[in-house]
Amino acid sequence: MSWSVWKMAFVFGLIHGFGFANVLSELTLSSVNMAKTLLAFNLGVELGQIMIVLVSVLVFSLICRTKSIKNNNIEYIAPVSSVFVIFLGTVWVVERSFDLSVF
Repeated sequence: MSWSVWKMAFVFGLIHGFGFANVLSELTLSSVNMAKTLLAFNLGVELGQIMIVLVSVLVFSLICRTKSIKNNNIEYIAPVSSVFVIFLGTVWVVERSFDLSVF
């Protein structure tokens, strides 16, 4: 099966959107200003994601520039951080699926 980048991004975005829609539905917001509420929520989510990316890039840049890390270890930063993000996502799914509080 051949997946193009846009198909993978679409599927990821769809799953991601369902997760945030679930959180938004739990807030029991007024339906009077629903369009404004959705716009504000989505802008907040996007700004939060941009901040996370910017902080991550800054941290990775600082790590790569330090002399204490060897050049051959730099290639492990992305896979290790990806495993960390997958772990956090799995914890979040388990918490939400089984109504648990892990952290």
